[in-house]
Amino acid sequence: MSCRRILFLSLLVWSFPSCSPHKTNVDPVNCPLISHDQKDSFEAPIQEEFPAKVWIDPRFTAEQRRLIVQGFEKWNAFGQEKEHKAFFEIQNASSMVDFASTDPTDCQSMPGSPDSIRVYLENSEERWTSLHLVEKNDDPTKVVSHPAITLRCTVRNDTENLGNLEKQVILINTNYLNKINGKPSGVDQTVSVVTHEVGHSLGLKHSCQAGSNDNGNYISCNNINSNAAHPYRKALMFPSLTSNEVKEDLSTNDKERANCLYRNE
Repeated sequence: MSCRRILFLSLLVWSFPSCSPHKTNVDPVNCPLISHDQKDSFEAPIQEEFPAKVWIDPRFTAEQRRLIVQGFEKWNAFGQEKEHKAFFEIQNASSMVDFASTDPTDCQSMPGSPDSIRVYLENSEERWTSLHLVEKNDDPTKVVSHPAITLRCTVRNDTENLGNLEKQVILINTNYLNKINGKPSGVDQTVSVVTHEVGHSLGLKHSCQAGSNDNGNYISCNNINSNAAHPYRKALMFPSLTSNEVKEDLSTNDKERANCLYRNE
């Protein structure tokens, strides 16, 4: 039986050799709550018993930490509504395992465990650029950047759909929070960004594929960008925010897809 180690970086996928997989029973592809064009919009869920422990980098300011906690609490409210149990439990961290000196593409060196999430402050321009999260040109007003990313190590073999989550971290670059193409956004989008990344940590891909063609089971965002009323466009898990746009609450589509991953059998 062949197997592979896969690290998901939002829309980027890097493969690594060797793994020792175990079987997952989750099969959201057959979930009746979603349409066929979102069948491939899932990654491996958290399979350990909830709540998952969340460690937040103490280098964030008190206000930044408060907003990050709000992002996790948005999903906790849904967990309480769905299963009467929070998905996450915030821990007090006076220090954290160093991540700045590790290779972010290497699952072996990544800190973490299947039942925990570490949220790191990562303001290194060099590392952010190396992750292809910022693209600059001669016009400083046209910087294409991403303020955060979720790195996930997932083990699976060729017969499994989503595989099993080994560890994950969320990186936040506060230099790019509340900015759209290098320009300040008109509102504070921190909670929107964090809540979106927490959705990734639960195993949700974007509500549509950014800049891609439809593959039948995963719709392209190009088909819905101009339709502000489309449920995938309104979703928290839509891959981008516009200036002055805030998405802090889960949409019906976000909840339906989460229910597909964590539905009671």
